[in-house]
Amino acid sequence: MNTTVYQIACFMIMRNPVTWRWSHTRHHTDTVIVGRDPEIAVMRPPDLVRLILNFLVCSMPGMP
Repeated sequence: MNTTVYQIACFMIMRNPVTWRWSHTRHHTDTVIVGRDPEIAVMRPPDLVRLILNFLVCSMPGMP
């Protein structure tokens, strides 16, 4: 059932299921390596002060 839903979802978003599966697998192998995965928003170990200040500054009106 998982494969069937995956195939339907790939069809609906017009993605090649084989390429997408390998791309997703590569993404999960790179999550351990800091700096290689662009989806990692916070470095490990997280610098909480920098994270909170970045959130506050970027969420202010008129700030990019």
